[in-house]
Amino acid sequence: MKIIVDTHALLWFFSNDSNLSEKARETIANSNNDVFISIASFWEISIKLSLSKLALDIPFELLFDESKKLNMSILNVKKNI
Repeated sequence: MKIIVDTHALLWFFSNDSNLSEKARETIANSNNDVFISIASFWEISIKLSLSKLALDIPFELLFDESKKLNMSILNVKKNI
């Protein structure tokens, strides 16, 4: 199955937050699924961090690295002309 994880789900997944349902957690963690994250989610997180509107349990860089380690694909933003 192909899934795209939004910003909140990504943060909840990595922090083991109970706001993320067990079914969603299992779906994201299932290595048989193709998991995608928009680069915009990382932009959103970095903006919130710079404005002190978000605190992470791990350094921001590790969030990106851990996503890659779990074979989550980062979707880039493209401009079509």
